[in-house]
Amino acid sequence: MIDSRSHSLAVPLPDTEREDYVPFRILCLGNDLLADDALGIVAADLLRTRLGDDCEVVATTETGFRLLDYLLHARRMIVVDTVMTGQAPPGTVYIVEEDDLRDTPGGSPHYVGLFEALAAGRMLQQPVP
Repeated sequence: MIDSRSHSLAVPLPDTEREDYVPFRILCLGNDLLADDALGIVAADLLRTRLGDDCEVVATTETGFRLLDYLLHARRMIVVDTVMTGQAPPGTVYIVEEDDLRDTPGGSPHYVGLFEALAAGRMLQQPVP
C-alpha cells in the first residue's frame, strides 16, 4: 500500500507532449460476468460507437497493479466504474477527483485499487495522468 502521508509523491511528471501519448482516454472498469458490475464494459461499447479518434476507450476487468498498464501514456483520463455506497439508489452518478480519495478503502497492503496504482506509477516516475 502506498500511503501518501508517509511518502512524497512530488516526483517530476513525465513529458506529456511525447507522440506516444493519447490525448484522452476513457478507462471503463467492470466485470461482464456480474450483471451489477458490468456497467463499465457496457459503457465502453456504447462510447466507442459515439466518440471520435481523439479519445481512446478501453474496457478491462483487471484490478490491482494490473491497472497500471491502462494508466500509462494518457494526457487526460476519465474512469468509469460502479460503486455501492449504501447511501444512494442504483444509477446515481458520482464524480470523484483523485484528491477526494486519499486513504486506501481496504486499509490493507493486499488491497490495490485505482488510486493506489496511480500513486505507484507516479512514485516509479511512469507516464501516468
